Order: sequence, then structure tokens, then C-alpha cells
Amino acid sequence: MRDTSAPMVAGSVLEAGLENDQLLNRMAGLIDATSQGRVFYEVFKLAPPATQFAVIEKGDIAYIDPASYDRYDAYTQAITGLDADMLAATFHTFRPLLEEAYASLGYKEEQLDNSLIRALDTVIAAPVPSEPAALEKDITTWHYVDPELENLSPLAKQLIRMGPDNQRKLQAHATAIRAALLKAPAQ
Repeated sequence: MRDTSAPMVAGSVLEAGLENDQLLNRMAGLIDATSQGRVFYEVFKLAPPATQFAVIEKGDIAYIDPASYDRYDAYTQAITGLDADMLAATFHTFRPLLEEAYASLGYKEEQLDNSLIRALDTVIAAPVPSEPAALEKDITTWHYVDPELENLSPLAKQLIRMGPDNQRKLQAHATAIRAALLKAPAQ
């Protein structure tokens, strides 16, 4: 898995992810976490963005500084740079090992496919706010003022923090990966 994935992520921020131990178990955990709307860095360790999260204030209201979206550009480029058909072929090649790793999480092996599609659907379905979302600070963290946004899954909130352009690119790529996975694998 590591050797097959290395050329796909070479030179990108995702390359460091191959240094994680138990790569197949982490991939199964990534699929599981994403399918539940959790953020991938809870399972798959990558370097955090180089710059800090920033807000701008307009009167009494704070918003995400649009410059903060740029800190996610490298991640977006790395993910969307992965060929959807190649990812699907890699998944199908390693399916037996991924199913085994997924089963070690306490699930039935055959549920892996549904979990992966659910993970992609979770990314695709995350709302893209049409207006900048107002924030409020609670001691050390920022929260969305709008309860509908604040009640979203951690993954959906992370996608919003990445900015609408990055979010739309990731959602389009998730759609392409989903379509590639649902095609019959080459024999």
C-alpha cells in the first residue's frame, strides 16, 4: 500500500501521511471517521497548516479572514491532484486488506464499501455558506453564531473553514472519486 501510494502523493503535503504506522488500519479508520463526519486528522496524522487561523472583525461581528482559506490550498491541491480512477483502482486492489482492517474496527468486512461511499457523500453534502459566517469566541475557540452551522459535523465545519473555493473543489473531487468507485473494477 505504501509503495503503491508513494508516487501518487510524492512532493505533496500528503506524502508525510505515508510515514504513519499501520497504514491500512489508518486508512480504514479514515474511511470510518469520515463516514461519521469526523475530521481526518483525528485518525491520519499530517502536518497542520503553516499559518494560524485568523478572523476579521466588522463592528461587533467576527468572520473568518479570507486569507485563512489559503492555508488549506496545499491540502486541496494535493487531494484534488489524486487521479480519481487511480484511487478507485488502488482501492479495489487493496480491498481485501482494507476489509480486514475495517473488520478490526468491529464492523463487518462487507460494510467497507458502504462506509466509503457514505464518507464521500458526507463531503459532497456539506453546505457551502453563501455568505461569510459570523463567529463568536468562547474562551479559546471560535464557534459559529448560526446554530445550524455550529451543529454541523466536525468534518462539515472543517470544510467551511477551508473556504468556499477549496470546499467546492474537494466536493467535486469527492464526486469524481465516488463515480470512479462505482464503476465496475477492471478485471
